[in-house]
Amino acid sequence: MSALLAHPYPGHVRQLDNHIQRGVAMAENGVIHPQDLGVGSEDWPVAQVGEAPAISSLGLSRNGKLDQELADLERRRLVEALTTHPNNQKAAAQTLGLTPRALRYRLAKYGLNR
Repeated sequence: MSALLAHPYPGHVRQLDNHIQRGVAMAENGVIHPQDLGVGSEDWPVAQVGEAPAISSLGLSRNGKLDQELADLERRRLVEALTTHPNNQKAAAQTLGLTPRALRYRLAKYGLNR
């Protein structure tokens, strides 16, 4: 968990999802280790990990479903980018590391299109 929380995900929730899916597929005896997640690969070097932030500080609930929590997080990031760049979807998309088309898709998905 610490390795996942230490990695920056600049708008790429799909990247987090891929690492978690890999960890589940590679885990043995129901235990996921950092090497199961692909941590330390060339494209994702191992970060210096300290104390992991509390789940509550991330605005996530331990009782919620992961898909819903990820959707809520993605929606919040979209709203933040649009607030930072009002009337400029291209700049908002760049902030999130998305193409303008991908941003429009996500805005429609969450009913945020204006």
